[in-house]
Amino acid sequence: MYKDIEFICSGNYARSPLAEAIARRYLEQRGLKSINVSSSGTLVEAFRIYNENNVVNFLLPLIPKALEREIITPEQAEDIRQKRDVRTLQDELNKKLKEREDYQKKIVLGEMDLIAYFDFNRIPKQTIVRPEAELIIPVDQENCKRTIQIYSKAEQKPRIELLGEVMDPIFCSLDEYRITARELEKATVGAMQKYL
Repeated sequence: MYKDIEFICSGNYARSPLAEAIARRYLEQRGLKSINVSSSGTLVEAFRIYNENNVVNFLLPLIPKALEREIITPEQAEDIRQKRDVRTLQDELNKKLKEREDYQKKIVLGEMDLIAYFDFNRIPKQTIVRPEAELIIPVDQENCKRTIQIYSKAEQKPRIELLGEVMDPIFCSLDEYRITARELEKATVGAMQKYL
């Protein structure tokens, strides 16, 4: 039985902490308190250190959804495409996204009875090589590739198993957030049943 399990997404803000909370509830309900569960993100440091090209490359595919949700204006979309005032826009978007996602998260976690298992004061953690890691579960293929790369030179390699292809809920509606959370719940419980 694995004693250390880590869920991994990109920013360690939505998907992997939610999977961690679901796993904590699962383990508690089965009396498996000796298993350590954590989460991290492969791009946490990349998001913290400003790099215009990285920000633009991250935002470009999200423009249609951000416009549809009225999170950005058409003028701001054009600023992203033209790389104008990207730093200011990133700061504005980060604030909007945090408020929006915190609101959605509290509603959905309440509906799923997960509030007690989620730390709302947590600070996103960068995925790093951890010698104690035994089972690592990335939530999508891109993060799986990045996790394999992170551990490529590690002396002791943990088992890395893809959870599935869970959509990043960035810029999503409340209903879409619910869908992502339920998808994560099903996949996480399935992983716990399979690997424990």
